[in-house]
Amino acid sequence: MTPQWITNPGMRPDYRGPVNRPYPPFADPNTEPSMLDRLRQVVERDPAKVAFDDCAAHTSYGTLWQMIGQISAAISAHPVIEGPIGLLLPSSAAYVAGLFACLAAGRVCVLLDVNDPPDRIATICAVTGAALVLRSHQGVVPPASVAGLLIDDACRNDTAPIISSGAGLGLNEPAFIICTSGSTGLPKALVHSQMTMLVRIAFAIEAHHIAPSDHAVMTLSYASIGSSWLLATVMQGATMHSFDLRAQGFSGLLKVLSDKDITIMAAGMSIMRNLIRLPRVIQSLRTLRLLFLSGEPTLKADLALLWEHLPESCYIHTAYGSTEINGFTWFAGEQDDHDPSLVTGGYLRPGVEAMIIDDSGDVCPPGVAGELILRSYHSALGEWEGGRLVPGRLQPDPADPRYRIYHTGDIARYREDGVFVALGRKDRMLKINGQRVEPAEIETVLGRMPEVAEAVGIARQSDTRTTLVAFVIPATNQASPPAQLREQLRSLLPASMIPARIRMVTAVPLLPGGKRDEAALMALDAQMMATAG
Repeated sequence: MTPQWITNPGMRPDYRGPVNRPYPPFADPNTEPSMLDRLRQVVERDPAKVAFDDCAAHTSYGTLWQMIGQISAAISAHPVIEGPIGLLLPSSAAYVAGLFACLAAGRVCVLLDVNDPPDRIATICAVTGAALVLRSHQGVVPPASVAGLLIDDACRNDTAPIISSGAGLGLNEPAFIICTSGSTGLPKALVHSQMTMLVRIAFAIEAHHIAPSDHAVMTLSYASIGSSWLLATVMQGATMHSFDLRAQGFSGLLKVLSDKDITIMAAGMSIMRNLIRLPRVIQSLRTLRLLFLSGEPTLKADLALLWEHLPESCYIHTAYGSTEINGFTWFAGEQDDHDPSLVTGGYLRPGVEAMIIDDSGDVCPPGVAGELILRSYHSALGEWEGGRLVPGRLQPDPADPRYRIYHTGDIARYREDGVFVALGRKDRMLKINGQRVEPAEIETVLGRMPEVAEAVGIARQSDTRTTLVAFVIPATNQASPPAQLREQLRSLLPASMIPARIRMVTAVPLLPGGKRDEAALMALDAQMMATAG
């Protein structure tokens, strides 16, 4: 007998949310035009409306559309006519213009983050086969092996090339490559089409009732799957306020919230824990109508703190999912009793189905925890390897190949009413400050250092956060001190992947079967902390 997949019990995306707030409906992704043609409709309705506000300058929807045409023409005229195109652009209108320009030019785009170290950017370009990188004059320089195209020069052209209706990539073709930390020590390149991205965009619009009157800000990286939330605001004609947490800091975020009358914000819970410690935060959040929390677990204790600082009418929307596939959705409430400490994952999103299995592969009944498996028509298409799309961890369902199945590696349980609670990772994949982190990548980078013979990364989980700890076996007696190793890592890895502590050891404890004894490593770390303090 074929196991029964759990489905959404008929709950709308805005269930428990802003159901009475008017907004322009977003047409069904399966029946309406491409992302470019949808954006064209927004531009034609109000070309003078501000699309992006980066404090120093405003970019109207008309100007954004002109930028897209100019950059697209420059891409088509460039000698590099094959291969994906990297977006090495600041978190601003330029990033979105570059993304749509790639679509118009019929090229797959690789979402890059200018805040990543150069070596990581070079690795992502190598893994994805990016042949050309869009950059700005004062931005990050692409790897020497990759051609660069300055969008500043392209946008100085006085002409506004016409983007024909139906131009660019097909709805179901590979369109976007988003890289996450990979279990092999190299970034994993996940592929989305316009259709899979449009499904995410439509959900964000329908859940949050995004309208042209909204002013939005997000602390999530434009190079992450959070870009779907960014695109949702743009494709509804709202105003996005550009923000870079690394450059502007929490005081800068507070100023944007206060000065720009922000109505919607997307962030990770770790960001919010720091933000609400600042003075005058209640006044700065006074106009917020919806806070979207994504990328990491939220505790009930977190909710209690948030409700002390948010307007009484503000909704808190939590989401569980990954770059590969959507998951659960939930508008948090004070009386939820699905778990004593965790905010529930919620109901499955429409179009997503789930199964929970035990270690033997048998389906778990309601209330029993096991590994969460998800399937959907609209997950990522697969992974990008050797210049082509492969299934990777997103395997077609033998019973219905239109579905792609993803083993999440997360432990979860559900109730008979269809509500899920995600309890944590089964494997070693982590989420730190909203970013997915695989310890194998950190181990690989440490292991390349000449003074390191072997490196092991583990995670210590507390009630409020996940902490990375690395154990290093020195290659010689003259090993670099931990502080120096951490400093070297800062030039090679994103901040979310820098271990909080590096421990120098003579050997890594092993279990009888030869696997690393992580329990022994955690005990060793605790012992060292006790000795030091």
